[in-house]
Amino acid sequence: MILLYASVWRAVTIDRPFDYDDEATGASNGVFARNYLAFGLARTHGIPVLTVGDPPAGTPIAYYPDHPPLVPWLISSSYVLFGFGEWQTRLPSALASVSAALMLYLLVQRNSSRRAALIAAAIYAALPINLYFGAMPEVLGSPFVLFSLMAVDAYLLLHDRQAAGRLWWLLVTFTLAALCDWPAFFLVPIFFVHFLTTRPRGSWGWVIGFCAAACGVFAALYVYIAVAAQLSWTWMVPLVLHRSAISTTSSFSAGQWWSTALAFNRHLHTLPVILLSGLWLAACARTSQARVAGILIAWGLLHVVIGRQGVFNHDWWWWLLTPGLAVTAALMIESLIVALERRQSSVANAIATCAIVVFAIWTSAVSWHDLFPNPAGRAFTTRDLGRAIRSAAPGPSDLALLAWSGFDPQIWFYGERAVRADVWSVADLERRLREPTADLLFGFDQPWTGPATGLVFPLQLRDDFKELRTFLREHYRIVPAPDDVTAQFEVYDLRGAATR
Repeated sequence: MILLYASVWRAVTIDRPFDYDDEATGASNGVFARNYLAFGLARTHGIPVLTVGDPPAGTPIAYYPDHPPLVPWLISSSYVLFGFGEWQTRLPSALASVSAALMLYLLVQRNSSRRAALIAAAIYAALPINLYFGAMPEVLGSPFVLFSLMAVDAYLLLHDRQAAGRLWWLLVTFTLAALCDWPAFFLVPIFFVHFLTTRPRGSWGWVIGFCAAACGVFAALYVYIAVAAQLSWTWMVPLVLHRSAISTTSSFSAGQWWSTALAFNRHLHTLPVILLSGLWLAACARTSQARVAGILIAWGLLHVVIGRQGVFNHDWWWWLLTPGLAVTAALMIESLIVALERRQSSVANAIATCAIVVFAIWTSAVSWHDLFPNPAGRAFTTRDLGRAIRSAAPGPSDLALLAWSGFDPQIWFYGERAVRADVWSVADLERRLREPTADLLFGFDQPWTGPATGLVFPLQLRDDFKELRTFLREHYRIVPAPDDVTAQFEVYDLRGAATR
């Protein structure tokens, strides 16, 4: 029933548009995946590429080496098999989301009880962070969580009985997690400390061997990215300093960080789960069932400490804490059931089942509202904007100007063209018309010679930017476009003067 619930939820939400919301940030990995197919392995070298469209001859493509490449690789495979679209972009993460619930069940069952495992899987599947972000095509998303849980399970198998086959399986699962995103490497010191404090000295060579191999995986990734993208050997240092807010001026105070952390977790992990987890950590953390929960909680907290800037700005960055919270809350419920069974054995399981069902109904309703808000008052969608961009830049080597902000990855996902955004005045228009760069995702830019071919002006701005619109109407003709575009935009041809 848990897997059916998780699968049905993923099926009915997988094809929603990448709208103006946090989940839609994952559209960036759809852009990277499409670029693998557009530019090919010879030009991308397997590294995510920011460039959109067909750049002028001799223009180097712009790399995005901040994260390892496995997630966009998986998405590009989905594109090859099923074509380009929203559900194809979310498919690998959606499958991983359901599989992660199953993996968490197997992990807890092997180290606790079947009932605790079912409760943990049910809580994980019904948490808002999973319902809302579970199919998000994101490096720090469901594929990463799935492979990390597999690595934890493989580590515990090696911990219990050392064998070469188990060590190799741990390396395989860990490498898959590492190819999704860098926080997989936070597992290495946790495994190392846990093994040294729980196994005799004569077996320490196994975990030392794993740690050495994990360092080799990191070095190989780091060197390959540096060489392929032609980066400095210290390319990761600014990223770490930025994400950890070390040696940089923080944009937030300690009070703001804690307030944001509480708000994110209250919404995504819910107060009942947080309270149950806290009670178990306070009262039962020293029991024989603690090792899975302890490893998962330690991993999540280490990520929060190191990536405190990231978890402040991005609510889905709290993903790494989710398995640990689900497991500790489940173990607390299990201990309460055991205590209740001593008095009312016939009703204990029924009470727990009803409570979990009510919890799932509540979180599903909240998450559905978050995923499908009331569109009233919205002038146009990101899909509409993408159609307008393609009307302004009909060819893959054309470039469009936008009287709109240029930071949402949905612009490039749906537009599929190079753009220069933030044209709010006549001075902006004259400057950006022949500017030697094009805007890219996340505020980056790249060289792009040649003038823009068209400009997209949303009609909802006609009263706020009258001077710009008047200038455009006097100097450029409006491009014929489909009715759904002309109802919401004016698209101007910038290649010639207006004809009256």
